[in-house]
Amino acid sequence: MHDPVTGQPALVTRPAYGDYLHTATGGAIAQLEARGWRVRLVSERAARLRCEGSGVRLVTTGGRCHDLDRAVLAVGGNAYADPYRLSGTADYLPDPYPLAKRLAAIPRGCRVGILGTGLAAVDVAVALDALGHDGPVSMFCRSGLLPTVRGPHTAYDLAHLTVPSIERAAGDGPLSLTALKRLVEAELHAAGSSLDRLRHTLHCQPPLAHLSAQLDAFRAGGDIGPQILQKAVPTVGQDLWYLLAPDAKRWVVDNLHRTVMALCCPMPLRNATRLARLLSTGQLTVRPGTTAIRPAPRRGFTIDTGAGPVRVDLLVNTVTPARRRVPLAARRLLDNATTTGTLSRHPLGGIHLDRHTSQALTTHGRPRSSLYVLGELTSGAFYFISGMPVLVKRSADIAHCLTRHTTPPPHPFPLPQAGRVPVPKSRTTAHGNTQRHAPARDAA
Repeated sequence: MHDPVTGQPALVTRPAYGDYLHTATGGAIAQLEARGWRVRLVSERAARLRCEGSGVRLVTTGGRCHDLDRAVLAVGGNAYADPYRLSGTADYLPDPYPLAKRLAAIPRGCRVGILGTGLAAVDVAVALDALGHDGPVSMFCRSGLLPTVRGPHTAYDLAHLTVPSIERAAGDGPLSLTALKRLVEAELHAAGSSLDRLRHTLHCQPPLAHLSAQLDAFRAGGDIGPQILQKAVPTVGQDLWYLLAPDAKRWVVDNLHRTVMALCCPMPLRNATRLARLLSTGQLTVRPGTTAIRPAPRRGFTIDTGAGPVRVDLLVNTVTPARRRVPLAARRLLDNATTTGTLSRHPLGGIHLDRHTSQALTTHGRPRSSLYVLGELTSGAFYFISGMPVLVKRSADIAHCLTRHTTPPPHPFPLPQAGRVPVPKSRTTAHGNTQRHAPARDAA
């Protein structure tokens, strides 16, 4: 599917992608069952997890015990950050999604504030415009940096930012920032770009001028430097971060996180065009230098910015932290698993895992062949953890490992008759916050 305006591969909406995932999951389950597997959805939260022998024992909050040969720990995403401790305050939306449901009740003429300037903030501004909101909208943040505009699709193949090149640069030790810079410079030079051009792309200037310059650059074509780094994220980004020196990781998180996200997580051209229109009419304003937020006496909030205090009637939060935390719903499970030595915490968040297989590591650094990790709990070991291309790649790697070591069910296997099916031993489980999806011979 292609965008009729740009001619580029189209980016579908979140609801459309959600419908796709629902349909694809249903189709996958149907295919597994047609091959003789049974898939069960257990709507209970996992409370305890322990590796025993060659398998895993999982106990739910309801006290039910599941003995499994393989398990995939996929606890779902984290809530948005609450840096100003506003949760529970009137006129404050802690999470903007689903947009149509959360934003539809906002009075059309009220003053709306958006915390953050990332992709979610852009989604909120564009959605308010689509809903006919005609009141002023302000984005509040520290840097004022908007996401870059997603450039035209390029067929460029990475030559220097490859896994073998990164491994050679790291050698027997961790990868240094100096070695990483050389790899990036070499890749950009090979593509006819440079670090100086990237710096110019992110050069601090008023939001409308910055966005207009990027839209002009999109139409003119030419420099593909940003697309090169965006392409590197799902292909080598996780390997690169895993091998990067610990002190270098901390420096990047503390000093470059917002810049990296703005560059490597771009907004679609359609959203950029609508955002530029809102900025040009004055309905939307980006207000950097946010330092404090206070609930107003009657309703709304007063936000202290670099240009002085600003009043809004309602505040929508889109802030994601640079240092990710364990999701609240998974903390009991993780606390139990780390206390018993089943899992080992990573100093930058999440847990320790093997780079190649995504298997959890023991406290001695050995991979657990029965336990895999995907998504939020891989933060620390990896940097980009929630983007769809990254999740798809990791999921495929885990599925490959599982099927390589899993004996298929006997064939032909009786298919369900009148709601009954033979139940072999459990083989695999993947458990999230509220549902446990287990594609295996008897999946729990």
